[in-house]
Amino acid sequence: MRIFQRFAVILLISLWLSSVAYADKICPVGSEIYPDSVQYCTQHGNKLIPKKNAPTPQETSPSVARIHLHYAGGQKDAFDFGGFNADCDGYGKEGSRYTENGASVTIPWRDFIYILPEYGRAKLKNGYDVESESLKRGNCSEAQIRGKGKRKATVAGDGGEKAEEIVEMALSRIDVLSFDEKGLEEGRAVREAIIQKREETNKIAEAGKRQATEEAERRAETEKRRREADAEAARRMDEKVAGEFVFVKGGCYQMGDTFGKGRPDERPLHEVCVDDFHLGKYEVTQGQWQGVMGRNPAYHKNGDDYPVEQVSWNDVQGFILKLGEKTGHSYRLPSEAEWEYAARSGGKPEKYSGGADVDAMGWYQSNSGGKAHNVGTKAPNGLGIHDMSGNVWEWVQDWYGSGYYSGSPRNNPKGPSSGTHRVARGGGWSAEAESCSSTDREYLIPAGGNNFMGFRLVKVR
Repeated sequence: MRIFQRFAVILLISLWLSSVAYADKICPVGSEIYPDSVQYCTQHGNKLIPKKNAPTPQETSPSVARIHLHYAGGQKDAFDFGGFNADCDGYGKEGSRYTENGASVTIPWRDFIYILPEYGRAKLKNGYDVESESLKRGNCSEAQIRGKGKRKATVAGDGGEKAEEIVEMALSRIDVLSFDEKGLEEGRAVREAIIQKREETNKIAEAGKRQATEEAERRAETEKRRREADAEAARRMDEKVAGEFVFVKGGCYQMGDTFGKGRPDERPLHEVCVDDFHLGKYEVTQGQWQGVMGRNPAYHKNGDDYPVEQVSWNDVQGFILKLGEKTGHSYRLPSEAEWEYAARSGGKPEKYSGGADVDAMGWYQSNSGGKAHNVGTKAPNGLGIHDMSGNVWEWVQDWYGSGYYSGSPRNNPKGPSSGTHRVARGGGWSAEAESCSSTDREYLIPAGGNNFMGFRLVKVR
């Protein structure tokens, strides 16, 4: 036990002495004495030596060396140098303070081969490459070469006189500094290599950006075309199922018996204003009804492009409901005021829809051959809408009231609030010419339908 205790005491004394000896050593680099740093000495092949063997540092004034510069614009210069005027870590009077893993050293200017202030990089004479934020010129923006020298300079003036110019170089202008011509060229070569590498990196980055942008544009264009194709497909589907629609710009007009030859329920002539709306370009066809309802109720089944007929006002409401479910849009019958405004090409004083020539505008008793015809085969009116005079009568939304015009509201009238009959407009293939006028009013019970009753729609959204 006593032997063990003695051994422990000896071990503790040895550890204490070694720590004292370690703390009493320093790290020399060249002719300079640096603070104790095992890592620094190991990296540079230096050995720790006892402080007592180290030469005693002596106070000296800053040495003056010949400095070589490469600065803005590719210019070169050389003159006497006595340090920088700043108190920055990277650029001081005696040298540059460098910190690594908590240990700081001041590296004398004479130990540098070159410095690249733009990039904070340098090379020492012992072969060590330094890269430090403190060496970046942006971190010591006020630094200038300390100790102004003099040199001859030609000054523009009378007789081309020579004058003395004070040399003062700001760090912000310096690209490379060295203490000999060889070091300057080496630093310039390294700087050029850095610039070239950065340019190549930038080119690669720019190429990557362009490629990414082009790819994004291609994807956007592809997506745009897909959306346009989807929209076009939806439009075609809508046209196939619901038909084409014409935008009707709203306005005010004199509704009713414009020419003084109508029936009593077309009077009095009164001003009405309607909002914008979209009205079917054609009467709803047998093909459209078949596509939505799965059957064709027409009496004259002459083809898909013939107007559907033999449908009641109530039947039409069922068709509108299913059409909305199929297309995702909303539809309705036009009001009586909207229908007449559109039939008269925007409220113009037209006897028939589009003009005074009923034969040019519609199929009626004298030219129909006793049947309806394909929609759109007669001339359109001034809005580009077909068959609003003749072919088939067209249901509208309003209840019928023989005296409604006497008390009709001016803006967007909707007809009586209730009634027993619904209004039909426009005449049909079996009607006389007068019944095909733009102002003529007929009425039927909502559940009634025959082989001359059809309709057209307003698209709400």
